[in-house]
Amino acid sequence: DNLIPVYKARNVIYVKRGALGFVVSAMKDETGTLAMQPEEKRELLEEYDNNYGVDGTKFPYAVSSIPIDFIRTSLSIQELQPFEETLNDAIMIAGALGVPSVLVPRKDQSTFSNQKTAEKTVYTSKVIPMAKRFCEEITQMFGYDRDGYYIDVDYSHVDCLQEGQKEKEEVSTIVSERAMTEFMNGVITLNDYRARIEECKIEIPLFDKLLYEMSNEEREIVKSIISITKKESNNGQRVEKPSTENEGK
Repeated sequence: DNLIPVYKARNVIYVKRGALGFVVSAMKDETGTLAMQPEEKRELLEEYDNNYGVDGTKFPYAVSSIPIDFIRTSLSIQELQPFEETLNDAIMIAGALGVPSVLVPRKDQSTFSNQKTAEKTVYTSKVIPMAKRFCEEITQMFGYDRDGYYIDVDYSHVDCLQEGQKEKEEVSTIVSERAMTEFMNGVITLNDYRARIEECKIEIPLFDKLLYEMSNEEREIVKSIISITKKESNNGQRVEKPSTENEGK
């Protein structure tokens, strides 16, 4: 509600300039101040309007033949501080939408040390969930999901998310390597390994066996899977994830 009066006030100052003040008589006699006569007022206004202004064809200063004074009645834009009011309203609107105040643009273009963290928070808590819901609804509306196709959003161009993605990939690599070590030591199965790296279960008996429960032929199959995924990991294509579903059938 505050924004509309603020912009109206700024419009009056910019366009109409409002009532800037009063030109009053400074003439005096022994009894005190003398008021201007109606004829003097009319002559003063006509002279001011016809001869003085800032458009290049008029004089920038007025010269009066009678003593006058000026009483200011208006405030400048700086004194009204409408920009501060606009900023406060923008911060309140942003807060209602879950956007931190540090992300609200400011006239001095100042930034804050926690700006990237705030941007990431907005994406992870607001933008991404909303975009995912939208993509899911569009996917279902067009029936793409029945054919195994899904619409999704790519955030690879968002700088503030890339640092978090790098950290996530590093954690995933550590988890994958630790789980693989446990599998090679006969502690967990391949499906246990896949669960650790957040992959789905493979409905193949081989993937539910511990390493020492496998036959020599099955171990060779596992060895080939691990060898392939290690090569892919070394080439920078993916984290080591033996997820080949057709092997071992």
